[in-house]
Amino acid sequence: MTPLMNTVANNNTAGFIYLYFAKNCSLDTVDVNGNTLLHLAAKSNAVGIAKILRHLHKAGKEGVFDLNRTNIAGESPAFQTVQVLSVQMLKMLMESGCKVTLKESRGDTLGEHVLRHSAKNPIMVAAYMKFEDKMVIKGILNQATHLKAFFRWTSPRFVGLFVKMAYEKWAKDYHSIVLQGVLGISLILHWIFYQGTTGLAVFFHLSLAGVAISLKTFQPANGIRQ
Repeated sequence: MTPLMNTVANNNTAGFIYLYFAKNCSLDTVDVNGNTLLHLAAKSNAVGIAKILRHLHKAGKEGVFDLNRTNIAGESPAFQTVQVLSVQMLKMLMESGCKVTLKESRGDTLGEHVLRHSAKNPIMVAAYMKFEDKMVIKGILNQATHLKAFFRWTSPRFVGLFVKMAYEKWAKDYHSIVLQGVLGISLILHWIFYQGTTGLAVFFHLSLAGVAISLKTFQPANGIRQ
């Protein structure tokens, strides 16, 4: 590996800054296993260096923060975080929009990889599921993901997050008291149900059906409903 790659692998932020900004070392290098600097940063939990790479990418350095580039094992940088249980880095990569549907050489997606290597680490699993839920919900709300096929009715956490994100998205976009009311009531019912009041289970699911119907009913064909 190059000296710059060694600073990343050892989570040496100061050394990385010196070699890149003072010595103008290349950011395009990969190791013999096809790992980029972001792969190495993920594996060493070098969050500070990853943030620098993200900043350089936004500033025009293309390819230095490629979330979905795979190494020879078919693993994106996010896979590297799982092997070393780097929760903070996994959160950062998922918040930045890495794909969770990529499969490594064994055929595992990122979620399956998390469960395989982190079964005894509930924090890692919870971190992954939280951000996967957000990505699925964003797809549903943007009509890129089919609601019926991907909606996790049996997960109180998922449903509560869906209602919250749906309310935040459509409360400002639609001037509809009915829609806002349905979403608001759904959120309240979900909170009560989540606290363990099982007697409201039926009303809870009815409220969810109301949310789905409202999203379809009040969604304009073009633009924002006035």
